[in-house]
Formats: sequence, structure tokens, C-alpha cells
Amino acid sequence: MCVNCFAEGREAEKHKNKHRYQIIKQHSLSFPIYDQNWDAEEEYRLIELAGSYGLGNWLDVSERLGSKTKEECYEHYMEVYVKSAKWPYPRVQSLPAEHEIHGYMPKRNEFEQEADNDAEQLVKDIEFIDEDSKQDKELKIAMLEIYNKKLHKRREKKDVINEHGLLDYRKNVTNEKKRPRDEKDLVGKTKSFARILTNKDYTSFVEGLMKECQLRQQIAKLQEWRKMGITNLKDGKLYEKAKSEREQSRETASRPSMSIASDRLAAKYAANVPPVRATETANSSSKHSRKSTSISSLDDLEGADLLLPAEKKLCERLCIYPKPYMVFKEMLLQAYARSGGHLQKKQAKELVEQPSKGDILMKIYDFFVEMGWVNPPPAIESSKNGGGMTNENGLVENRNGSRNGNVDSGVI
Repeated sequence: MCVNCFAEGREAEKHKNKHRYQIIKQHSLSFPIYDQNWDAEEEYRLIELAGSYGLGNWLDVSERLGSKTKEECYEHYMEVYVKSAKWPYPRVQSLPAEHEIHGYMPKRNEFEQEADNDAEQLVKDIEFIDEDSKQDKELKIAMLEIYNKKLHKRREKKDVINEHGLLDYRKNVTNEKKRPRDEKDLVGKTKSFARILTNKDYTSFVEGLMKECQLRQQIAKLQEWRKMGITNLKDGKLYEKAKSEREQSRETASRPSMSIASDRLAAKYAANVPPVRATETANSSSKHSRKSTSISSLDDLEGADLLLPAEKKLCERLCIYPKPYMVFKEMLLQAYARSGGHLQKKQAKELVEQPSKGDILMKIYDFFVEMGWVNPPPAIESSKNGGGMTNENGLVENRNGSRNGNVDSGVI
């Protein structure tokens, strides 16, 4: 009975559909699947022979198949298995992470540059012949043992790479960017332990260390709160907020000096620099009591090594940090270079917009005049103005108190 009749439950003269049955192999694959001229056995053998002899070698496939010519084999394979719309497409698994690793061949699990890549050079010319002496054979065997040890180490390194998923480059980079700086340093120090731990154990180990680090930081913060007299969470949050603002202010004040391309940018930058005064909060119990403290030492501040002793004393007296002072200094020297060798006080004061910054700049201007770095305009004595002298605005003031604004009257 054929398969179709058996599937429909047909009964013959001596066979009933309730009888026991057995499959006869020589007739079990004689029914067609895709084409009426090709039965199931021929389909199976076609796929098997195509895999053994290779696609395109249809002559050998047809000879081994026996019942079809090479043209029939080729046309049937192309029509049924290649051009068919019903046949499922092969699953294409995208492996961008593995292909991003230069020289890695995922199908062979090999790298273009292996660990100890020249290990094969030692054994490539080894050949055992009958004329070899005992010492020669022992030497060759020792070289092969050394080579086997290198292969074993190479295999261990590949196992570590596969165990910890190091070939998934994109995932590893993404996870690395999400970590804070302290966690990155901690993970970097523990990577050597990955060779002796499984991925699960290593992940648990790193998570435990990061948890310990977080607990230590939390304990240190609570100890700092207790030292400052803080006993509840609300006051602690206020303290952390004030501390963050203070650190941000200090960072802004001590930012590195930039190369100022234009005078307008220099004036704008200096005008936006806040007045730097070292103020600290006194007792935490008194929220409004504060005291201003002057800068007592500049040696530990950034940029202090670029200042002269006299400049350090000036910064301490004016309560400004070295970096803002360097900005003011650069502004004055640039303006002095443009003025042709004489810089008026009025011109220096116009470099900034805020009056408080102008007062600081004037004191720095006076210091530069004392040091001889900036020359003020010379006083012009003229019989026309009665031997007048220049005032701080650069105008000549006569003895009688009148001021002249023209060149003949002594405008500098």
C-alpha cells in the first residue's frame, strides 16, 4: 500500500486499517514532493550528492544518482531550491561585533595574528628519518613538546576571550562608557583575574568590589557630615548642595588661562570672571554666620609657580587667584602694546565693564607702573596751560583748577 492510500485509511482485500503495519524502506520514499518526475528518494540523494561533490559538478552528481542527466539535475535544483519563492531564505546572522575585531575569523575561531604567531617556525622543517641519531630524535621531540605547550597557551587565551565575550566589541565599549571613572579604574585593576575565573564568577567578583567601594564612599560622606555637626538627612543634602556650588565656584576661578585671540574677547572674559575671595562656612549650626578669609598662601594653587614673589603678594592683598590675575595681566600688556608705549589709566579702566573689576584692574595697573612694565603718559608742562599736570583721566589740569581738552592745552 502506498503512503497516500495508507494516510487516507483505505482498506484492501486482506488489509484493514486497524491491522498492524510496518514500513518497507525500498518503497517508503517513492512518492513525489516538489516535482512529479522526482520522488523523495531522488530529492534526498540530489541534496546529499550536491553537498559531497559541490554545486556545479552536476556530471558526477548525475552519475552517482543514476536516474537523471546532469541537465535535469541542474534545472531541478535551480527551479526548486534556488528560484522558488516558497523556499525559506537562509538565516543571516549579523555579527558586526566579531567582524570589527581586525583579523578574526569567526567560523574558524582563529585570528590572523595568533598569540606567539611565530611558534610554527620552529617545527615547520622537522622531519623524522631513519638516519636520525638518538640525540636528534630527542631534540626534535623536545621541540614538538615546546610547540604543544605554546598551542595550549594559545588555546587558553582563546577560551578566556570566548568565555568573557571579549569579541562583542560594541557591547563592551557601550558598557565601559556607562561606568563612572572610579569604576573604570577598579575594573581595569581586576581584569587580570578574568583568566582564572569564569564569566559568572568574575562578574560577581567585580560587582562585589564596586558595592564595597560605594559603601566606603557612603561611610566617608556620613563621617564628614558627623564631623560638620550634621545629624539628619535633610541638612546633609543642603550641605552637599552648598559644597558642590563652592567647588564649582573654585573650579571656575582657577580655570586655565586661554589664549585670547582678540581684545574684545579678552575684555569680555575678564569682565565675567567673578571676584575671587576665599570664604568658608563657619559652624554648620549657624546657617547665616560666615567669615571672609584672605588668601594666605598661593604656593599650592595652579599657576602660582608662574608668578614673581611681588605678584604673589599682590594677589594675596587683592584676594584673587593666579589664573584670574594672569588674565588681567594679559589684558593690560596687550593694551599697552597697542598704545604705542604709553597707557593711560582711563584706557586701562575701560577694558572691563563692571566697576568692581575696574578697581582691581586699576590696582594691578599701579603695580605694573611701579614694576616698570607699563609706562604712563608723561606730564606735559606748557606755558599755555600754566604748568599744569595730568590727572588720572589723562587731562592736563592747570594751576588755577581749569581743565583743557585740546592738544594745545595738554591733552595726553
